[in-house]
Amino acid sequence: MKKIGFRNFRRFVDFDPLDMGNLTLLSGGNNSGKSTIVKAAMLAMNFLKTPRVNTTQTLLNDRENRKFFFDIDNAHVSSFVRALNYNCHPLKDAISFSISLNEFDITLGVTSSESTANSFGLLSFANIKDINQNIIFEFEFEKTHSMYIKFGDSNEDSSDEMDVDNMKESIQKLELQLKDMTDFMEISKINSEIQSLKSRLTRLEKSLDNRSFTFPIISFSDDTAPFYIIHLMDGFIGIAHQKDSKEDSKEIKDARKYLLSREADIAASILSLSTAISNYQFEYMSAHAASQRAFYTTYDKSDYTAQTIHAFFKAGIGKEDVNGSIEILKQQGSELPLPESFILKYMELFGIGSGVHICSYDNESYSVDIMDTSGKWMALADKGMGSIQLMILLLRVATLIKNYEYTSKKPMVLVEEPEQNLHPQMQSLLADFFFEISHEFKFQILVETHSEYLVRKMQVIFASEMKKMEANEDEINQWIKVYFFPEDAHPYLMTFLSNGRFENSFGPGFFDEAGKWNRELNKLERQ
Repeated sequence: MKKIGFRNFRRFVDFDPLDMGNLTLLSGGNNSGKSTIVKAAMLAMNFLKTPRVNTTQTLLNDRENRKFFFDIDNAHVSSFVRALNYNCHPLKDAISFSISLNEFDITLGVTSSESTANSFGLLSFANIKDINQNIIFEFEFEKTHSMYIKFGDSNEDSSDEMDVDNMKESIQKLELQLKDMTDFMEISKINSEIQSLKSRLTRLEKSLDNRSFTFPIISFSDDTAPFYIIHLMDGFIGIAHQKDSKEDSKEIKDARKYLLSREADIAASILSLSTAISNYQFEYMSAHAASQRAFYTTYDKSDYTAQTIHAFFKAGIGKEDVNGSIEILKQQGSELPLPESFILKYMELFGIGSGVHICSYDNESYSVDIMDTSGKWMALADKGMGSIQLMILLLRVATLIKNYEYTSKKPMVLVEEPEQNLHPQMQSLLADFFFEISHEFKFQILVETHSEYLVRKMQVIFASEMKKMEANEDEINQWIKVYFFPEDAHPYLMTFLSNGRFENSFGPGFFDEAGKWNRELNKLERQ
């Protein structure tokens, strides 16, 4: 996910899309809106990923598929009226969500259903822009009841037309050169160059061919469209294949003919978005997850700790013995698999222990033991709350590393206040932890945090990377992003300078809080 924005959602009336980095930290005070970003991303993607329900209703009357649910796991919104900004009217105003997913910019509008207390609203409009194909799809359900498609880029200038002429001239010159060539390698090289120019020419000519068409909302899609948004887009292919009738105007017939000529482009756009939606996953790592229990049962699906241990055990990390237990320890003379070495590395850095033993009882409950620095085993429940919380975080991340080790299609990891119960030194180490997950394992990470220590250490990491990486300041600023959320204003980007310092200043109550009380103490000492 590249961007996320919204309107009339929670405390924000107008929230311009924020650019997401590979590792993004959201910092700020309580009730400043950090978790709103996470909720918006989860809600928008939940709607996009909801499987389409087969129905005999037309697209316009298809309320079942237009339901936009707010009561999803971990979002904690529950209803349209709770999601709506308190300055808005629940029967008159809409909420909108904007996300950038791969090459697509998507905006979804949501209005209330018959009752504002319902757990869902209704999709009022959907706009999809395919940046690669230069196609815009728009669907409006409540005012014009229309579906609109636009090809090409209305922002092109005369230089684009000159580029077309120059490309055509270059292709002609290269084709003339081929006639006198005999060397196979040279012929192959020129042919490759010609094909590249022709592909670029085709894309540019399509971008200059600005055409748009509007139709009444109607369903032509077959039953193979996996998601409702894909079902909507597929309607234009249905229109392209609709038979002309005597009553149709010349404009309608020409529109169908043009849509048919661009069917391959529409289909490519549909396939790309369907793939992007299918592949995109969230992994939510909750705060308040630590608990000091000797046994963890899997019956309660909302028990984050138990479900984390269960998922880790089922992922096949570590060797299972005849008693149904797994044990991860350093082994002399042998190299451990990546997830296991990762766990042991951070168990040591976080001061948790040097090994872990998990016993399964019929896959219904588990006990977890930790080897301490003296080589003795003790129950995880007997460790401090901070160590328990970190161990659960390690098990969760190790499971992700194992499950996505051989694929580039990795989930976005959303982490809620990981610094809870942690000593400042351990909070600082979280910066190294998240940077490694993002940089080495290629997970996109979004962290909500109140920790000055985590942010300060991230500055040091940035400065260190500037010294050793062959990358400039702008490139690493795209990789790591830190946003500050003031209590009564919009968030802003804390842009890194090459020395790790921030270009902007944090608002009061964050970096300045410790210094403020130190100055006050000095003042009292002088009195």
